[in-house]
Amino acid sequence: LISDEYIDPGPEWRAYNSKEQDSKSRVGSPMKSTMHDKGLSTVIGSGRTDANGKKLSGKKQREMSRLRKWDKRFKVKDSKERNLRQAFGEIQRISSEIDIPDYVEETACTVYRKAVEEELLPGRSIEAMASASVQIAMRQAGIPKTIDSLIEYCRVSKSKVTGAYSYTCRELDIKIEPPKVLEYLSRIASELEVTKDTERKAEELLELSVEENIHSGKNPSGMAASAIYAATIITRKDRVTQKMACESADVCELTIRNRNKELLETYGIDYDETSPPSREEVKSSRNKNGVIGKNDY
Repeated sequence: LISDEYIDPGPEWRAYNSKEQDSKSRVGSPMKSTMHDKGLSTVIGSGRTDANGKKLSGKKQREMSRLRKWDKRFKVKDSKERNLRQAFGEIQRISSEIDIPDYVEETACTVYRKAVEEELLPGRSIEAMASASVQIAMRQAGIPKTIDSLIEYCRVSKSKVTGAYSYTCRELDIKIEPPKVLEYLSRIASELEVTKDTERKAEELLELSVEENIHSGKNPSGMAASAIYAATIITRKDRVTQKMACESADVCELTIRNRNKELLETYGIDYDETSPPSREEVKSSRNKNGVIGKNDY
């Protein structure tokens, strides 16, 4: 029967009052903080057919091309919107390069928009303020990336970004919690490709450093890399050189040596009596425990 195969053109959801109906209605695209106009402006498509699928004539295509050009121009009404459009493009580029989640990118755009509303831009470049907004968003989200890893993708110097970062936080009264050293451990352990035993021992060292407050004022990524280096000396299951540790955390070898000494002595080990594990020790330990991996020396 025809009634058995009747197609319901209505929505797949049900609403029992007007409030539910308004909340479930899907009309148009949602508002986006990553766009200067929040996605509320019109867009003229680039298709060459009309609503019925009929191909447009050459005259009509030229007319639509002119309309698209003017529509694009009218989307930016003043200098403020031009500023936002350029800055959001820079934020999107950095976010794509550094590979951060969409919600962090939206937070960065929101921070920049507030800075524009508070007139914090005069005297500072758009690129510096956009980069600072990305750093603020990452810190608020607890993403363990240092300012140095961000600078690699910025178009301005580190001093300008750090200056814009401090200025924006102060003027907008943004409270940023100090980074936690344990947040950097997984990333660095993965980069150095150490065993789980070494990573757990490094975590134990870092927790002890927090209890004894020796991490205060120290570079968190440097502390995490030093903890892994110190853990290899204790477990003897991985061979990580000081050069490998400092490259993973983007710090100098002196930092690794100093933090390593502090961590070992806090753990109750005499630093002068320690030595890094040899290749033979690591290989023997891995064979004994049946561990096979990329760091199998």
